[in-house]
Amino acid sequence: MNDLLKLISVGENEGLEFKESLRLKEEIGQAVSAFSNARGGSILVGVSNDGKVIGVDIGRNTLEELANYVKRNTDQAIFPSVKILDAEGKKIIVIEVKESAEKPVFFKNHAYKRVGKTNQQVSSSEMRKSAKESGAEVYWDEQVCEAATLEDIDEEKVRPFLRRARFERRLEVSPNISVREALERLNLIKNKIVKWCLEHGLREPDFEEIAGGFLVRFYAPEDILSLIPEPGKIDLDKLGLNERQIKALGLMVNEGKVFTNKEYREHFGVSNWTCVDDMKLLEKHGLVIVEGKGKSTVYRASESPHESKKKLTKKLMVGEKRLEKRYLE
Repeated sequence: MNDLLKLISVGENEGLEFKESLRLKEEIGQAVSAFSNARGGSILVGVSNDGKVIGVDIGRNTLEELANYVKRNTDQAIFPSVKILDAEGKKIIVIEVKESAEKPVFFKNHAYKRVGKTNQQVSSSEMRKSAKESGAEVYWDEQVCEAATLEDIDEEKVRPFLRRARFERRLEVSPNISVREALERLNLIKNKIVKWCLEHGLREPDFEEIAGGFLVRFYAPEDILSLIPEPGKIDLDKLGLNERQIKALGLMVNEGKVFTNKEYREHFGVSNWTCVDDMKLLEKHGLVIVEGKGKSTVYRASESPHESKKKLTKKLMVGEKRLEKRYLE
């Protein structure tokens, strides 16, 4: 038994977490935050919660994109060690996270801690207590105010700053432009264009003033032709579905399974609100029909070979793999 299999055989614990696939990026990011705020730890992607080796598909830029995702969404920025190892002939991604010298480390504006083999969100009171006990200086003016909006910024204070900055720092930002545009040009806020590009794994665009105009230069991915969808083809990965939703949809499509709220909760071990949220997203994309109300609510696939008695008109894909396994004529 090699070292990786020995590690897997130990099972999840305070310093080790398993993730079935890269579709669970949100949970991976939370684990990175939790390990950074504790004594460090390792995340194995391609291993189920019960220690079964599943493996993951590795693309040319998989590791780079994963590392960039973690770096982009953590504060302090975390640069984990990411590598590929073999176990039972399958590829496993190993993410090693060291304890951070500066705590807490946030993931998407929330800090997490490790409790046993789970990641729990750290409350504001816990952060204040931790900072007080450590004797560290807490610069509250550097903390993110999540509830703040542009309307909370005092325009009368921004404009004098812009005029002074043009003179003292040679900043090429006019004091007469809108507050939003000024902050965007100073890279103090991300505009919707930049946010959209980063969320879709694209390089951040360049902004440039030319002859009184404004140029935005976008960078296309290397495999741009592969992004053109085949007619009638739906890639479930790109819809943002998690592993649980895809498994549920597979049961509904392939086996004609009809879920009640209780059956879904018991099958996947989730709460009522998680069940409702999962099905709302599937319904939003037209993949599931919700029938009934209250306890009589049931969820069924919007298109199933067992009901239509014909081939499906949509191709439901998970990356390059097809969701449907069989058809009825």
